[in-house]
Amino acid sequence: MMKTLFTVGRYNHWRNFIKLGMVSLPVPDLEFSRVPGSTFATPGFRSSWWVTLKPELQPKSPKASLVLMYLHGGAFMAGHPLMYKPAYRLWMQQMAEQGIHVRVFAVGYPLAPEHPFPAGLHGVAEAYDWLVAQLGSSEHIILAGDSAGGNLTITGLTYMRDRAAGTVQGPAAQPAAAAAAADTSQQQQGQARPAFHPPLAAIMISPATDFTNSSVFGQGLPEQAQEQLEQQQTQRSATGSAAVGGGSTSSTEQLFHYDYISKGEGDDVIRLYLPQPHDAAGLSDPLVSPMFIANFSSLVRRELLVVTGGCEAMVPDIHRFVARVTQVSPELPA
Repeated sequence: MMKTLFTVGRYNHWRNFIKLGMVSLPVPDLEFSRVPGSTFATPGFRSSWWVTLKPELQPKSPKASLVLMYLHGGAFMAGHPLMYKPAYRLWMQQMAEQGIHVRVFAVGYPLAPEHPFPAGLHGVAEAYDWLVAQLGSSEHIILAGDSAGGNLTITGLTYMRDRAAGTVQGPAAQPAAAAAAADTSQQQQGQARPAFHPPLAAIMISPATDFTNSSVFGQGLPEQAQEQLEQQQTQRSATGSAAVGGGSTSSTEQLFHYDYISKGEGDDVIRLYLPQPHDAAGLSDPLVSPMFIANFSSLVRRELLVVTGGCEAMVPDIHRFVARVTQVSPELPA
């Protein structure tokens, strides 16, 4: 109990650091419009934000217009929609230089431990449905996120697709009270389930893809992933590049040498993000660990982009995830 309280306190400290040290950082050339959390029915919703370049920096006659719906990282427990303002500006400027107008819709989805799984997942789905209604279609939406947000990007799309088909299982099948009431009302009125409108594309940046014992946070890597990691270490040594880790530590431990997270923090995330008590079946729920999504068909209109760094701890998990996507859904460009 003491460890849990300490961990909650730590993430509260992290939240304050992000708010004061990153969100408050002034970034020129941007304009902001707040969408209050009360706009959404899912409990725990924080304010979301529209972020745009100032009019004089936008393309005069854009050849295309896109909306980037962004889900911030933070281990499902921290982070803020505006913590990446410099990145938003850079992305929009680069696209403006190519004649493409981009707006960012940064989402303040519910955070654990106050609102554990599936609150964040339901929040992402509600925000996406709202955005589609605002725009009139989803054909110009790119859904993206990093770390926990990368997880929610792909699990959110999977949830919405399966919700439309009536095949959602597990805890996520029980929506928030307000959403459940709305769904019941729709059924009483003979209306169909909410339709799924896939985005143009999706981007997963350093996503969390696996919380089971087969992940880097578990008891050890699968043999194939372990061999892949050792091959990468050998290649780095042969080219003179810095190896990940060093000494006599195991390859799994070496993964965390340069990362700001520790191996033990995976347990903290699981304990605070998932409803308690949880079991192994809960960890392998595809909407928790997207490594176990059965298929990725029809989740996006065009492409799924997965990005990872060379020395981050979750590299083997992310590589296995991409391999699974191409195996079970080869028609999806990834």
